[in-house]
Amino acid sequence: GGLAARGPGMGAEIRRGVRIEGLEPTDESVIVRAGGTTFVARWLVGCDGGRSTVRKAGGFEFAGTEPEFTGYSLQVELADPDALRPGRTYTPNGMYTYAKPSTIAMVDFDHGAFHRTRPITLEHAQAVLRRVSGTDVTLTALRLATTWSDRAYQTPTYRSGQVLLAGDAAHTHSPLGGQGLNLGLGDAINLGWKLAATIHAHAPADLLDSYSAERYPEGARIL
Repeated sequence: GGLAARGPGMGAEIRRGVRIEGLEPTDESVIVRAGGTTFVARWLVGCDGGRSTVRKAGGFEFAGTEPEFTGYSLQVELADPDALRPGRTYTPNGMYTYAKPSTIAMVDFDHGAFHRTRPITLEHAQAVLRRVSGTDVTLTALRLATTWSDRAYQTPTYRSGQVLLAGDAAHTHSPLGGQGLNLGLGDAINLGWKLAATIHAHAPADLLDSYSAERYPEGARIL
């Protein structure tokens, strides 16, 4: 897309299909092993998601609260599209949102037991939907399915020496409300100009420390 086209024109090299295998911070750089090669970077920013390799290899603490539910996002076919009430419905067993005729999101309070543990079958999705909705609904097809949870974790600092974290690498939470994208963009906006100013020697020595000091409270507030 636009970012991939713009990056090389500004001097960025984009490497796809390359996995970071490890890193070793030094006083003024980071030795990175990736894709079978080793290179030295002055700065490393981990924007590699909730299961961030950079965060783990960089020794960042990551703590918070375990999930109360497994969330499901489904694209289905219903034997009777009118069997469920459209919109968001709270029930004794959870919550579901239905957009006719085929889009369902639901929350099952199982403490996240199902999330990323096994494939989502039509039979499983139907059983959970029946339990959550309290309706004897029948699914005739399962087109798309994914799970998520309300696990809420955050690293107490977004910087450790020459290694920084942004986006889901620094904080994970429920996608309900779609706030994760905005939070990650806020990280990028705050960090981008500060890192550029530091690289070009236009910044005071402690400017990058203000990134973590300013963005951590915002992440904590969303969590």
